[in-house]
Amino acid sequence: MGEEAPLTMYQSVRCLECGTIYSKPERGGTLIVNPGCPDCGYVGWLPLTVPVSRELVRPRLYRHAH
Repeated sequence: MGEEAPLTMYQSVRCLECGTIYSKPERGGTLIVNPGCPDCGYVGWLPLTVPVSRELVRPRLYRHAH
């Protein structure tokens, strides 16, 4: 039997720039393997397990709406 490939765990995160929710590898990685937001490219995020109030999200979303 051959060696099994290591299991990659993913977590859901929210982009700090546009608020998009997407999956990222839990253990990080290089920018090629673990790029930023698929919608805006920003490389800042928080796990969905961290509560975010509407007051924190709206100013960023409002800025992109104009």
